[in-house]
Amino acid sequence: MAENRFEDFDAHFPKDISSDLINFVHEECLIGSRYLFVQRLGSTTIQRGFCTHCKQDRIIKSTKALKHNESWRCDSCKSMVIVKSSGLGRGKLVGRGYVVWYEKSLVDPKAMVCTGYKIIRDYREGVDIETKFTPVMRCVFAAGSAVMALRSHYRSGFFSNRCTYFLDGWEFAKKPRTQVGKHYFTRLSYKSIENIRAAASGTPFQYSTWEQYTTYRNPDFVSDMVEFFDLAASYPCVEYLTKAGFRKVVEAKLHDEPTYGAIYWQGKTLQKVLRLTKLELRELRDSGLSFTPKQLHFFQKSKKAGKRLALADAFVLADIDDDYYQKYYIAEFLKRTTEEEMTKYILKQVRNNHYSNATSAAIAWLDYQRECVQLGMDLKQERYLFPNNLKEAHTKTFERIRQKKDKRLNGKIERRLTEELNAYRFEHMDLIFRPAASSGELFVEGKTLEHCVGGYSGRYAEGKTNIFLIRQAAELDKPFYTLEINDDRIVQCHGFKHCAMTPEVQEAVNAFFAFYKKKAKQMKNRQGATAV
Repeated sequence: MAENRFEDFDAHFPKDISSDLINFVHEECLIGSRYLFVQRLGSTTIQRGFCTHCKQDRIIKSTKALKHNESWRCDSCKSMVIVKSSGLGRGKLVGRGYVVWYEKSLVDPKAMVCTGYKIIRDYREGVDIETKFTPVMRCVFAAGSAVMALRSHYRSGFFSNRCTYFLDGWEFAKKPRTQVGKHYFTRLSYKSIENIRAAASGTPFQYSTWEQYTTYRNPDFVSDMVEFFDLAASYPCVEYLTKAGFRKVVEAKLHDEPTYGAIYWQGKTLQKVLRLTKLELRELRDSGLSFTPKQLHFFQKSKKAGKRLALADAFVLADIDDDYYQKYYIAEFLKRTTEEEMTKYILKQVRNNHYSNATSAAIAWLDYQRECVQLGMDLKQERYLFPNNLKEAHTKTFERIRQKKDKRLNGKIERRLTEELNAYRFEHMDLIFRPAASSGELFVEGKTLEHCVGGYSGRYAEGKTNIFLIRQAAELDKPFYTLEINDDRIVQCHGFKHCAMTPEVQEAVNAFFAFYKKKAKQMKNRQGATAV
């Protein structure tokens, strides 16, 4: 029985390599594997060359001798080739690749097949060689089924315990899966869009919208279309889901991402597949929104719970429908308001373009509420709990807390200035060095020069580091460079966007650092003498 099954499967495939496939491999896959092997004739400068593309062996027409590894346009075929000196070794001169080629089934005119070929041109065996095509994967796609077989020698670890039947060097896989990336030779993978179009013509896959799935979200990863045609063979709804604007739903299924049970894949109509009524489907189409399975599931779940929720609202609120947001955000919101008021407020902030999505609105709202508590604002009052513009209100509370915090830090910074730091004021040429006067000044310094010194105010106030502002004498109020010194060493000195010091600034910093060390030593000795 196993033998019969494999024979029936194998009968779908052409026995010969088509001329179209050979041309595609030579013109697309191995275009970088074209060489001109040259040798000098005797003691003359005349060279004879063999082109691996057009197979012509002839005298090279060139006013100068061709050099090893230089690019050259063949005199005969006009193709760009890489020059190789015949006398040098070819130990690593191998062209490799992997091409998935689609064709019509020889058994069923409504089915199509594909074969994954390992391709190789091994110039270690000689210069006048042929390309080797080794089939390592085969699939048959028909309405309602897709079958894959793998050559046992090349099967990936994924299939090692998931295959049945071992015949003629082939094993049947439980489920068709791409082989791209599973073997070293598939790193350079190719397919032909025109080849797929010709194979799909006249089959149920012709209008399956396969053209929209030829690349993955990461365009660097080549799709060989095996997994798409497997999906389309099993679920014809893929076609009208895509045409109705639900590509995200198909992509989730295609990439083995959660679909949350929102889709009835065996459904015969769009209503049944999406589990929506005619009215809801019309509402969804009118919205122009591209729903994900999670958003559809949220709407279905809300409807089942008896909640009257518009599809457009479900599209927004589904973002915060998971255990994390339920535990750390929604649970906190419900301590101060109802679920209805909470969703109404979050939707308002997103619709008014204060936030791009529900997650960012929820995060900002919880931060804002915590800041209100710190500032003693009564969240039982609606004007504080539900500010009209949350973004503006959050900015104001954040600034008030920062100023409150800065007030404490500034007291410490002022004591440091009086007791030690003011003694380090210094001038060199047209540059002035002085200690930062406040946390606010550090904030402005970091914002203007676009570096991170604004976050150093706490350590600076506590005396854990020393920050000096470098100014040009002609522009005393304009940030120029910022210098950090800690443990009697220069930690960093940066200008705009972390730029390095110019030679003039470096000279001034060196002079200041010598002054700083001398002054620090004097102050330390003075403190020691006072202690005695």
